[in-house]
Amino acid sequence: MVNGVVEQYEKGQLNLDGTLGHLTTKEAGQLQILWRKLLEAFASDASELKDAPAAPADTAQSTAKRSMRAQASPSPAPSGKSSNSGSWFGFGASTKTEDESYRKTVGQVAPAGSSAPEFVAQGRARSIRDVFWAATLCDHPDVLVLRFLRARKWKVDDALKMLLACLRWRLDEEIDWVVWTGESALNYALMQRGIGAMHKTDRLGQPILYIPVRQNDPSAQPQEQMVDYTVYLMEVARIMLHPPAEKVCLLLDTTDMT
Repeated sequence: MVNGVVEQYEKGQLNLDGTLGHLTTKEAGQLQILWRKLLEAFASDASELKDAPAAPADTAQSTAKRSMRAQASPSPAPSGKSSNSGSWFGFGASTKTEDESYRKTVGQVAPAGSSAPEFVAQGRARSIRDVFWAATLCDHPDVLVLRFLRARKWKVDDALKMLLACLRWRLDEEIDWVVWTGESALNYALMQRGIGAMHKTDRLGQPILYIPVRQNDPSAQPQEQMVDYTVYLMEVARIMLHPPAEKVCLLLDTTDMT
């Protein structure tokens, strides 16, 4: 797999095998079968899906129901309070003392009226159809479905199981809330440090997500806000994809790190 990636960069040409417009007759048939099975499941209640990936024990409570957490609008923690939060990009718990900027979001410092309208959580049961089309965003639907087929080596039932588990995860984690609120719900200090930015494309035409690792401080914000920021970057990166590119180049800058 690694050699295949290196070869693509050496040639400056994407390997388009198995992607939309470059399918064999057998692969196209597998795509049709998966769509038939998915359409048959569309009317089902997404909350009843099984085999959803479980969140880590220390993050499950903090990341669930983002919209409810945002409505609570917690004020910045008082100076002198110690935090035990880690982060996805950190190593272990933090013992740094919280200051007034610890929990401050962009929406709390932005001009009034500049944030997105209040997110309205779905009060009814959401079907698999609802969650699937919300997850599609700017993707071509076939492109989204093909990702799961390739990941499961064109085994239709395994690909369907993986796709449904992903949809359940997006529902549980309220990813549509992250997309709706955008930067306004993100940690202000984290945004100021520039931890993650989309910048140009690589030699394969894939958008580059640049992350200056040295600027990251796991103790500078609550863990749940770091998770929100990570999910936000993932969703923004997806929106930046344009055919034939279906992947993002993640560039981790470790300059001046020991």
